[in-house]
Amino acid sequence: MALTFAVAHGAGAFSSHLDWLERNVGSDGDFERLEAAVEAAPNLRVVDDLIEKFGNRLARPEDRSRAYRLHAELIELRGNTDEAERRYREAFEQAPESRVGLEALLAAGDLALERGDYNEALDDAETVSGAAGSRQDEAGSLAEAALLLSARSQVGLGRKGEAYSALEAYHEQHAIELPKTVLYKAELAARLGHDERRAELVKRISDEFSGSPEARLAAKSSGSSEPWVELRPSPAGVFSGLSAPQRGVNGEDETGAQPRVVGVQTGSFSVKENAEYMVRDLREEGFSEAEVRERSVGDSRYYQVFVPVSSSQGHRSEAQRVVVELKELGFEGFLLFDGGGD
Repeated sequence: MALTFAVAHGAGAFSSHLDWLERNVGSDGDFERLEAAVEAAPNLRVVDDLIEKFGNRLARPEDRSRAYRLHAELIELRGNTDEAERRYREAFEQAPESRVGLEALLAAGDLALERGDYNEALDDAETVSGAAGSRQDEAGSLAEAALLLSARSQVGLGRKGEAYSALEAYHEQHAIELPKTVLYKAELAARLGHDERRAELVKRISDEFSGSPEARLAAKSSGSSEPWVELRPSPAGVFSGLSAPQRGVNGEDETGAQPRVVGVQTGSFSVKENAEYMVRDLREEGFSEAEVRERSVGDSRYYQVFVPVSSSQGHRSEAQRVVVELKELGFEGFLLFDGGGD
């Protein structure tokens, strides 16, 4: 769902949807009204209130699941992945046998994987796999998505061989696979030294999925045995423009220097006016340096809301204090790094 908020729909539309929900929530079609109210809401804090108030009062379990999943997606975009994961799991619990519920559990598993809880991600994958079976539809296979999450979790646990064998076994039973599954299998083949099989898989990606992101990634691998497929980042990580560097056991980056914090991101929007609304709210709360930064990801353009941390304060403790202060005011933020040393 594209967030447009009241800048596109006007305050009158939001009031109309809210009045309808107050009178009719619990009847057919109430999720569509809630979704419309979310689109017309003036800011993200109002969205939080809407879903908290009406989400568990929707008539159908699947609609309650959709509402919680929608909320989780918005929370994730704001950088609060722990809360997003919790909300995805609530979405699953509302309708555990429905597709929307199972997709929500996969999203929760992806976030568990991202934070390094491979066993929990593996449990989520097994739950979805058991419920999905060989279910297929136009959106792809739930079973295959669960298999990919399982394989990545196994790799995280140091069991690359088991992950690769499971992916190959799936291929023997299914003529059609998603390109991301073939790509991950090709990377595992490379890391396990199965060079001929890797070459076959890369050619298959090029032949069957020409022009896809997977084909471009495979073409750039150049026979390297180094990892060339990363675990799925959160939307907040994709949209940030800057990312937390890879750190060793002492929290240092790959050069051995502590990365310098440059600021805190509190949101990313596809509509510039929505980002400007958040900047206005931040400035009203005393964050006078809050600004909008434009970023392109592929063919899409995003507008990030950024609170700078001055170079004299570019240490993690000060930036964490800013994150806490923002959270107390209702803004979820996460740290951005420049990748350099102090």
